[in-house]
Amino acid sequence: MVRAHQRKYIGFDDTRHMKTLLSHQLVKEWRKQSPPGRFLKKNEATGLWEDVGIKVARRKTAQLLREGAKKLRGEMRANGEISSSDSDDDSSCAPPSDRPAAQAVSPERPMAFMEYAAANGLGLENVVSPSPSLDKPNCSIPPSCLVGSSAAHECSP
Repeated sequence: MVRAHQRKYIGFDDTRHMKTLLSHQLVKEWRKQSPPGRFLKKNEATGLWEDVGIKVARRKTAQLLREGAKKLRGEMRANGEISSSDSDDDSSCAPPSDRPAAQAVSPERPMAFMEYAAANGLGLENVVSPSPSLDKPNCSIPPSCLVGSSAAHECSP
């Protein structure tokens, strides 16, 4: 299941939020199976297997998505699926021009983190947007710049 989404994860090189959401989505899909999939860890004191919780499950899923990513990224570059200028870090605020159409960000208004979460049923509907500027219709902030970036930007009202 994770391997099927690894190329999509690698395509989100510049967007940490999208990577987080993808790992949340995979955990949600895993838990929705019949019978439900679970993430377990053995309790050494009791000898019983216990669910690790959503945070650990998401972190472990993201770890699986990263495994072998460097090799797969090289294959994707060789096949022309991503450009050779795509890097392994999140330092660039410029949205990649070769992002697949399904994940394209509109230059007029990028899809905000919360909109993506709500559209994909990730259970984040009750979370308040971290910045009022995300709700402005003419905001041109790329998703990679929303958190942890010191890049300056202007949003018209």
